[in-house]
Amino acid sequence: MVTERSYVEDPYAKEGTGKAVKVEFTDLVVDRTVFVPTGDGQPNDRGDVIIDGKKYVIVDAWNDGESIHLMSLDTYPTDIIGKEVKQLIDWNVRYLHMRFRTALYIMQGIAYKDYSANCRINQTYDDSAWIDVYLDNLTEDTVNEILAKARSIVEASLDISSRFTSREEFQASAELMAFTKGKVPDFE
Repeated sequence: MVTERSYVEDPYAKEGTGKAVKVEFTDLVVDRTVFVPTGDGQPNDRGDVIIDGKKYVIVDAWNDGESIHLMSLDTYPTDIIGKEVKQLIDWNVRYLHMRFRTALYIMQGIAYKDYSANCRINQTYDDSAWIDVYLDNLTEDTVNEILAKARSIVEASLDISSRFTSREEFQASAELMAFTKGKVPDFE
C-alpha cells in the first residue's frame, strides 16, 4: 500500500487524517499522512495520532519505499484496520526543520551558482544542520562569503515557493542536469 504524502501538497498542514491499513505492535501504516519520514538528511516529524479517542505518541516515522510507518512508544490495538487515524504533528519541530532545510538549500544554491560547487550531503537535527559542499581549494573566506550571501537572502524575507517538474522538463534543463551531475531523480 502506497501512503499518500499530504505533507508534499501542504507542508504547513499541522494535522490530517488517514485510515489505518497495517498495524504491527508499535508500527502503524496509514493510507495518507502529514508526518514527514526520516530521509535525505531530514529528520522525521514527531507528534501524536488519535485512534478511537486514545492518543499515541509518534517518536519516529520512516519510509519503506512505499508506505510511511508511524512508530509509537505504545503498542497499537490489532483491531484498528480501516479506522480513522487523526494525526497531529509537533509544529514547532516541523517548522524548525523547515527553516534549517531552507537555510541549507540557500547555501547550496549560492555554492552552486557562484562557485559551481555541488553539495555532497547534508543533515538536519533539532538544534543544528550541516552541509558538505565539494569545492577545490575551499577557504575560510569562501565559506564566509557564502554565509554572508545566505544571511542577506534570509534577512530579505523573500517568499518561498516550490513546484514539481516533469521528468521531461528536468531532463531538458541543462542547469538541473548539471546540478545533479546528469542523474535524473527516480521518483515522480
